[in-house]
Amino acid sequence: MAATYVTQAELRTNLGIGTLYSNAMVEEVCQTAEDLLNSYLWFDSVPVVAAALSQNVATLILASAGSY
Repeated sequence: MAATYVTQAELRTNLGIGTLYSNAMVEEVCQTAEDLLNSYLWFDSVPVVAAALSQNVATLILASAGSY
C-alpha cells in the first residue's frame, strides 16, 4: 500500500532528488516515515469515559487508569 502522508512526487520535489532514486526506494522511504510517525500518534487506544470543564480546566476520565 502506498504511503499517504507524503507521496513520492512530494518527496522528490521537496528533496530535489528528481529521478535519482527508483520509485521503489522513494516509496520505501515514504512508508518508513509514515510508520515512524504512526508509532508516535495516539489512535484512541484508551476510551474517554467522562469529561468535565470547570473554570477553563478540562478533566478527562479514561477507561484505563495510569495509561498516561
